[in-house]
Amino acid sequence: MVDNLTEKELLNYAIENGIIDINTISKKIEMNERKKYLEMHEGKVWQGKDGKWRTYFSDSTCKNGRKTVKRLTKESVDDAIVDFYKAQANEPYIEQVFYQWVNDKISYGEISKQSYDRYETDFKRFFGGSRLEKVKFRYITEDMLEDFIKRTIHDKKLTSKAWGGLRILINGIFKYGKKKRYT
Repeated sequence: MVDNLTEKELLNYAIENGIIDINTISKKIEMNERKKYLEMHEGKVWQGKDGKWRTYFSDSTCKNGRKTVKRLTKESVDDAIVDFYKAQANEPYIEQVFYQWVNDKISYGEISKQSYDRYETDFKRFFGGSRLEKVKFRYITEDMLEDFIKRTIHDKKLTSKAWGGLRILINGIFKYGKKKRYT
């Protein structure tokens, strides 16, 4: 009888009969994810003379380029590290959003490989070295986008056809980013 069951049916049987506990599996997944984020952290974690635990993160908004985090317990610092890297994973740059968008389009057959290559070439041409490339996607303002468009049209002397290519990228990237709630 067991030989005729699919993996899904076996899993359902194991859950229904208490062989596998969903809560245990969920906790194990959570622990593995937490471990992954803690391993990503390159800064050291130390205890100061005042008994508080500290670490630091890279932060371009701070004067020295990094932000110090201070907590009462080591577990609290670990929680801060996990929260920081989870937030980083959900805050992509425009290039990451572009590749997610274009890879989705090609995987669903909405565009051909030739269009994919053209979009990628245009993206590198228009966005490579721009101010937008260095800003997290959610921090791109309407003014920044307008300035980028006007500057690109002027500096690269875009024809109406080239402007059409840039417009496709901007519309696609920003609609996709909005749908994924990156803004």
